[in-house]
Amino acid sequence: MVALADVNDVSDLNECFKALEPTEEIRLLDWAIANAVNHKGRPYDHLFYPHIGAPGGPMDAFDDHRIRTIVLQWASRLGKSFFGQCATLYTADVDPAPMMFASSDKKLAVEVTKRTYKMIRSSKLASQLKKRTRQDLIEFQYCEMFVAWALSASTLADKDVKVGHANEIDKWEQESTATEADPLKLFSDRGKDFHSTRKFIYEGTPTIRGKSRVEHLRIQGTNCRFCVPCPHCQEYQTLEFDQIKWQKGPGGKSTPDAARDTAYYECIECGGTIEDHHRVKMMRAGVWCPEGAKVKSKAAMDEHARRLYAKPGEKVWDGWSSARWIEDEPVKDSISATYQLSSYYALSVGWGDIAAEFVESKSKPQLLRNFINQWKGDTWEIAEQKQTWEQLGNRIIVSLERGLVPATASMLTIGVDKQSEFYVFVVVAWSPGQASH
Repeated sequence: MVALADVNDVSDLNECFKALEPTEEIRLLDWAIANAVNHKGRPYDHLFYPHIGAPGGPMDAFDDHRIRTIVLQWASRLGKSFFGQCATLYTADVDPAPMMFASSDKKLAVEVTKRTYKMIRSSKLASQLKKRTRQDLIEFQYCEMFVAWALSASTLADKDVKVGHANEIDKWEQESTATEADPLKLFSDRGKDFHSTRKFIYEGTPTIRGKSRVEHLRIQGTNCRFCVPCPHCQEYQTLEFDQIKWQKGPGGKSTPDAARDTAYYECIECGGTIEDHHRVKMMRAGVWCPEGAKVKSKAAMDEHARRLYAKPGEKVWDGWSSARWIEDEPVKDSISATYQLSSYYALSVGWGDIAAEFVESKSKPQLLRNFINQWKGDTWEIAEQKQTWEQLGNRIIVSLERGLVPATASMLTIGVDKQSEFYVFVVVAWSPGQASH
């Protein structure tokens, strides 16, 4: 900075004015490509996680000043935690503000934070990092990131943050349902003081339908799906499990090995065979599409070309209303950008891996649930036996005269259900080694 007494010519004034200029805008994707490294110290390869930086995706949403929450209902190993880490480190470097990372329990929170710390130490942010003295805090030169977990309400409370990252929210449980508020609500309330500028990321692999936190948040927002082009007809489509085909033996039976060796994907538009070697190019050409809209294939490819030649800092995203690659109106143009993604899009697996996992799991409920949650990225629906009141009555009513106890009975039990205006009760006679009456 030049002191006023030292100003002698116009060049000195220019230096003064330069100090007052706003920081040059940089997109999260551009920053991540230039600066982010993984916890192993390797540079971020955005082509390995193309869905994160694809048009209309999470990185566009983070750059969008209108978006307040970003929700990722993704299968495992798709980079959802890494996206949150990139977003918080970008904030620390470009727009310093108080932040919070929170997970389901202390062990997982500390584990992910250690990976984040390694990422920082291997990047240019290392020079801004202060010596770490606590497990629940990472301090930078101009801001700090609090570390919290669901089973400790005290770590989630009494802090005001602009950027929040909630990790694996379907695993979150309350410390005490009697004395503490819902931990996700406590976490969300941390952004109240930054109501118009906050950015909160909620991510996780889904669990049980109707109880899944991440599914509940996802369906409230734009509910985007990732669409990729067929290498034969170029038509964009979401990847669906029913289109993965493999050879089956007599009676439709198959083995994991046979499924792994023969699996391929059949285009839902042209019926073309899509092999594993097509996957990389397909995924890297993908775009996100909100619920209610559909992709215009030629426009989607043009959008990728436009972004490829965009200048650093050039604005490439201005909301769904100006997205050139979709037609029809989205059901919601919300301040909540939400995304669902399956492992079918992961470049680390092939069609054969997916097919073999399903064949191995389909007859074993616990393994099948894992496939639905961890691979399909969907919630598991618990099968319930539903009966009408007539069916239930037929089960419990017997032909005995009321008040008559069977001669073989050795014990009577009564169960009572108290309602607001009446009681419901049932009396059961129990005979040794025989059915109840």
